[in-house]
Amino acid sequence: MDKNTAPISIIAQGFILSEFLTEFVFQLKANPDQSLESFYKNYESKIGSQYSKGENVIFTPGSLLGLLYLMIVYPQQKFHLKNPTLGFDAILQKWGNPEIKIWNDSDKRELHIFIRRLRNSISHGRVQFDDSMNIIFEDAPSKDNKKKNKERGKVDFSVSMSLDGLKKFTEKLAYEIKLDC
Repeated sequence: MDKNTAPISIIAQGFILSEFLTEFVFQLKANPDQSLESFYKNYESKIGSQYSKGENVIFTPGSLLGLLYLMIVYPQQKFHLKNPTLGFDAILQKWGNPEIKIWNDSDKRELHIFIRRLRNSISHGRVQFDDSMNIIFEDAPSKDNKKKNKERGKVDFSVSMSLDGLKKFTEKLAYEIKLDC
């Protein structure tokens, strides 16, 4: 497992991001004319990290995991979809081109099932990142369910998304949520 995506590293990234945001707010108040680049270089120097283009403490697998909770898990738990039975064809073509690697055929090929399986993947820590920050979501049943051909612990859902695909997917999900305001 890559050192940046090991579970302990992801937790450490969360602490670093939290410290980064706290320091950013403090520095913004103290010096509102400071450029973001200047602040960033100073911050990395402060924590003993070497500044290099393309690598940073802001966008890491740990910060992305936190964002996944806010962009997928929370909406799935708190809101209703306008079109819960939207079929796979529309999802695959207009929702950021997710690549379905494994799908349990006993599950309906509908949006609400797809989002629930993504939510399970995130909530149960079954998310992996490759070197390009492409994301692989996996889910496995937690209970034996012979009626639906689901075996406990056996991965029966695997989807891969690029960062651009995830952005498109979460934009479509935000639009699809029924808000009362």
